[in-house]
Amino acid sequence: MCDLVEVYAVLNGFQNQSKMGDAMYDKNENKRIKEEFIEEYVSNKQGDEVIKEFTRNRLNNLFFNKVNVSEEMYQKDASTFTKSEIMQMLMRIQSVSVSTLRGYKTFLTQYTYWATDKGINSTGINMYEEITTDDLASCVPRQVSANRIISEERLDEMLHEMMNPSDQYVILGLYEGIRGENFCELLNLHEEDINVHDKTFYLRDTGRTIHVSARLINYALAAINTYDYDGCAVEGGKIVHANLDRSDDTPIKGRVSSLGNDETKRVLRVTRRVRKLKKYFDNATEISVPRLYVAGFVNKTKAIMQEKNVSFDDVWTFAEMEALYEQYSVDYKNIPYTQIKTRYREYFA
Repeated sequence: MCDLVEVYAVLNGFQNQSKMGDAMYDKNENKRIKEEFIEEYVSNKQGDEVIKEFTRNRLNNLFFNKVNVSEEMYQKDASTFTKSEIMQMLMRIQSVSVSTLRGYKTFLTQYTYWATDKGINSTGINMYEEITTDDLASCVPRQVSANRIISEERLDEMLHEMMNPSDQYVILGLYEGIRGENFCELLNLHEEDINVHDKTFYLRDTGRTIHVSARLINYALAAINTYDYDGCAVEGGKIVHANLDRSDDTPIKGRVSSLGNDETKRVLRVTRRVRKLKKYFDNATEISVPRLYVAGFVNKTKAIMQEKNVSFDDVWTFAEMEALYEQYSVDYKNIPYTQIKTRYREYFA
């Protein structure tokens, strides 16, 4: 008859082994394993160094700002999570879109296969393959956007999810007030128009010089110097790769295979990208040219209201608003403040 103490010892040993491959979970070792995976994944990825660096940042954000929280909670590697634990982790992430979680699932599925080959996941089972689109949808909090404009938090998450600096430049550029007739300001930016020290863009088509965020400057410079385009196709979630025109020194380049580079084709390049990104993010109503433009103006106005501790009715005449009017091409010198307030009132409900 088997000794009960021996049975307990065997069971306890099995539980300990399941914590992280064949050893107890160790935070430092877990970090080393994730870093090894990220470097191997990035080194095998198509594209130039800019694209690879963006991918590295996305993986670092996933593993060290999101997945690690659940790993420490369950005291085991993410590759060994049960389906229930995976679902709890995805809910804990508090993502605002199914598409974002779908991207996380893709990375974690690939990581788990890699971990299995390395002996980290001794079960040999990849439970991420069992996660369906309906499962992902159930992990997204049901939020209703009353004012139909994007929040800073959701914009930040979407920008992290985008796979290339050119798409990031388009979305954040619109949000920060860069547009012009036929998107001339957005399309015709060159490296010499960017003042990194002063954090300004000189928009040559309209003659404006506006202050922009450091992040938009980084996206613009990366896009100008990137000649590979990685994007996610709407159908099937597959990653598509394209070589871009090397004679183009602007942030929104066309493919090498595209015919012509006239104004109509360049304008369509912007509108098509915005539409594709809208579809990719589950037909997010906040993603459109006018709504991004309005969202930037409204959110920055709200920030001034909070900083100055003033009401909606009083903020419009503050000196800080004049710079905002200039940035978003609001003709405040010829339009009464009452009309400006009426136009934007619905977004401050």
